[in-house]
Amino acid sequence: MLVYQAPGPSETPRLGIVATVSLGTAVRRNRIKRRLRAAFGFEVAQAAAFRDFVIVAKPATASVSFAELRAEIARAISSAPGPTGDAPR
Repeated sequence: MLVYQAPGPSETPRLGIVATVSLGTAVRRNRIKRRLRAAFGFEVAQAAAFRDFVIVAKPATASVSFAELRAEIARAISSAPGPTGDAPR
């Protein structure tokens, strides 16, 4: 799973998810996206305002536990710079 961050126009953090056909069937891709949205929802309180996040799901994302998803997203959010900083690339 890759997490990209960038300054955003909205005061609340926003999330975009990329789930390509390489992840499997539509049912599997949608399940991965639902799990990522739920994990982000638990960690969004830690996110800095005016930030956009894009998660690129990888095939291994489907087999990772929900706790590990939350931990990975929390780590990515905590490394986000403030609203004036540039996003790491």
